[in-house]
Amino acid sequence: DVALSLNVVAWNSAIAGSGVVGGVLLDRWGVASFPWAMVVLVSVGFVIAFGARVHGFRSGPRVAGAAAVAGH
Repeated sequence: DVALSLNVVAWNSAIAGSGVVGGVLLDRWGVASFPWAMVVLVSVGFVIAFGARVHGFRSGPRVAGAAAVAGH
């Protein structure tokens, strides 16, 4: 129950924070700053995604004897 509450707080904080950052960008530099902000966010996403390939699920055979969960 506590983990779920913290998850909700984290998501709501991220939404509120992005609203504040978007408001500051809009107030200071106008609408023209939004594409540049998206370039930064997409670049960070690509770095995280490509970095996660090394530590993520690898293709190939799985651990012998591990049962697969059907229907999930």
